[in-house]
Amino acid sequence: MSQIEISSANATEKGERATTRLSRLNEVTFWVMLGVVALAPIPFGSARGFFWGLLAFIIGTWALIYTIGVVAIRQGLRIGFERFGLQVLLMGIFCLWLVVQILPLDLVPLQLRDGVSVPLSTISVAPDATSLMLVRQLTYGLFFVLVLQACANETRRSLMFDVLLVITVAYGVFGLVSLQSGDTILGLEKWAYQGYATSTFVNRNSFATFLAMGGALAAARIGKLIADASLHHVNDGRPRNVRSNLIMYGLAYLFLVTVVLSTGSRMGLFVTIIGGAISATIAVRRSKRLAHLALAIPTALAIVVLAFVFYGSRVVERLGGLESSADVRSDLYWQILEMVRERPFWGYGGGTFELAFPIVHQAPVSSDVVWSMAHNSYLALWVEAGLIFGSLPIIAIGAIAIKIITAVIRRRGNLETQAIALGVIAIGAIHSLVDFSLEIPANTFVFLALLAAGTASTVNLKVTK
Repeated sequence: MSQIEISSANATEKGERATTRLSRLNEVTFWVMLGVVALAPIPFGSARGFFWGLLAFIIGTWALIYTIGVVAIRQGLRIGFERFGLQVLLMGIFCLWLVVQILPLDLVPLQLRDGVSVPLSTISVAPDATSLMLVRQLTYGLFFVLVLQACANETRRSLMFDVLLVITVAYGVFGLVSLQSGDTILGLEKWAYQGYATSTFVNRNSFATFLAMGGALAAARIGKLIADASLHHVNDGRPRNVRSNLIMYGLAYLFLVTVVLSTGSRMGLFVTIIGGAISATIAVRRSKRLAHLALAIPTALAIVVLAFVFYGSRVVERLGGLESSADVRSDLYWQILEMVRERPFWGYGGGTFELAFPIVHQAPVSSDVVWSMAHNSYLALWVEAGLIFGSLPIIAIGAIAIKIITAVIRRRGNLETQAIALGVIAIGAIHSLVDFSLEIPANTFVFLALLAAGTASTVNLKVTK
């Protein structure tokens, strides 16, 4: 054997070892990130500073370990930043703007309702709160990148869907048990939403969004099974486990809808149906028989109706108050828009809504309630970061959605993964119009994990690691 051949063989062997090490690193990363998703809902949806701070520490530490590992292996990222450069640029600018908001620049005073002007050294009315929001955004960014690397492997993606479905069902079970055995939250007496399932979450709508994303997973799985069965040739024999898997995922979807009804969340029920319909319809698209699609939709609706008949009384009760609820939200949104008009470019500072809203708060919006959230994530972004910079996260997610839709149309990548991602994007986008579910870390982690999986499915990879 010549020297050239020996060198070539050694290089090949080193390359294979590096690939194996990277695969192991991504495997461990996969389970660490799933652990974060599984633990995040336990302490009140991680909506308290200490709990999301702990998760931020875990993710940041693992990101450092991952970076050191990649450098030591001398391998590049499985999916490089250039693959989603627009999203990186947009979120990078958004985080940079949060930094600008906490710098002592003496750029703009704070105008109060009575015409008094209060000088501020920073753009943010509460620099500490904005600093914490910056940490959250960086944590979410690291989480997205790490899941993206792990989900370059299609087998891992499929496993992640089943694990996440089990997690959502498990929290659903805990929610019903807690409701029926004293109506508590983690064994403590509830201080809000008595009589409704909230599991480990404080807010029923946030819990409903969490369940809805699990519903999208189950619906997509059902759609894929139907499509796979239609593509199976009769000469190959009966496909294995299709019927049992259909029953299993069907029961999971029925159960999640049932728990959503127990939350009494009107919009939660709506997005559960919409998200599930989108995911199932796209996943079944590969089917050679259009009759399967015609069968899947009424079947899904029948599941929802069945659950509604037995467990929908709480939602029916709340539908009676829909008009008054809409009036309250309308009054709240008009006052939030007044805040946007006051500072359309600068914003009041990331994470400062609770502290800034009293500046404009007046009747008819109730003063008996502490409005800590805008109950509309779009308005919250525009109030806190301004119309331009506050729109950047929305545009970034929209760009990912367009990327995934393009892949679906061109039949490129894993259709089931893309179906789930689009269903979850629809759930988040719609519910964010009237609530703050994606401002709760436990929901954000699930949302980003499925978004990362959908993004990974659009990238053409020759070898999975």
